[in-house]
Amino acid sequence: HRDLHSFPTRRSSDLIRKVTVSPTALSYLPTAVGATSSDSPKTVVVTNIGNAALTMPVSASGTNPSLPAGFQYDGASTCPQLSGSAADATVPSGDGCTLAIDFVPVVAGATTGTAVLTDNALNAAGAQQSITLNGAGVQISLTPTALPTGTYGAGYNAQTITAVGGTAPYSYAVVSGDRKSTRLNSSHI
Repeated sequence: HRDLHSFPTRRSSDLIRKVTVSPTALSYLPTAVGATSSDSPKTVVVTNIGNAALTMPVSASGTNPSLPAGFQYDGASTCPQLSGSAADATVPSGDGCTLAIDFVPVVAGATTGTAVLTDNALNAAGAQQSITLNGAGVQISLTPTALPTGTYGAGYNAQTITAVGGTAPYSYAVVSGDRKSTRLNSSHI
């Protein structure tokens, strides 16, 4: 005879952590080396669709998630970036977080890599979710790199500045100097 007031209890083996990551690839606009891309940050949504809390452990070395050179964790992220003595992070069942990533190229040319988020999805310690990252660093050079010395109180002749590399239009800014000397810097808009 069955007791109508008893309910089966959930066994720990019935609990599963399952994660979705969307999108699984991010591509950024060509960007001047050392500058942040104009389309940064781009985001990835990490969602725990399982019925148990998802754990993201602290990395023994580096960070979790790990990011390749040329890509940086953005402060707009709601997913933690774990390192050192931080505590493990958890994402409750049915909840999620957003991973925001900036592209800041460190070299000219194609930059491709993988962001790796380590967790316990499908109840496997050390499970990894991968996000492919793509961008292109552009080296922009200016001629001349400095303007001629001016004379106080005298008009200044128009100067032509030529930019090579990247894609026009460019923006220019005075990065150092005074009335006597000026250095220029440019970036792709």
